[in-house]
Amino acid sequence: MQITTKVLDDVRAFALGAHDGQTDKLGHPYGAHVAHVAARCARYGAEYEAVGWLHDTVEDCDISLDEIEHRFGAIVRRGVDAMTRRDGERYFQDYLPRVISNPIGIVVKYQDADHNRAKVHLLEDAETRSRLDQKYGSVLRILGQAQPQLKRHSLEGPITWNGSAWTETRTSRS
Repeated sequence: MQITTKVLDDVRAFALGAHDGQTDKLGHPYGAHVAHVAARCARYGAEYEAVGWLHDTVEDCDISLDEIEHRFGAIVRRGVDAMTRRDGERYFQDYLPRVISNPIGIVVKYQDADHNRAKVHLLEDAETRSRLDQKYGSVLRILGQAQPQLKRHSLEGPITWNGSAWTETRTSRS
């Protein structure tokens, strides 16, 4: 399936609908997270943006990979599949190697981890803040070693919540 502007509109509506009512660790609408990740993935192509929108739908919503494929095609399904962590799967030993093996998944995961690390400073609990900063830092290092060009599009600083969306407080590298 070719991912056209119309298909991306459908992907966006589908993802936002699937995450409707969900919030992140800070209490902000989860749809804002996937919107920010998708926007950062758009520079790589429409399939990357689509997977950015859909990267958490199977893991966090009542959506199947078959439904993703039926609606948006096999390439998007494979990217979402790579991004979907399975029950009992070890993060660094099982999950990340699978993500790295998918050319779309690795890009989307990098942007996802970069987004998550850039908002860690907003967490109140110092122990959680430190643990997540270390985790996302390790993920970014591993993914960046697998594909060094990803580092060119890293966030250079923290992001902030403007009341309706995540805002980059510094310009990212191009």
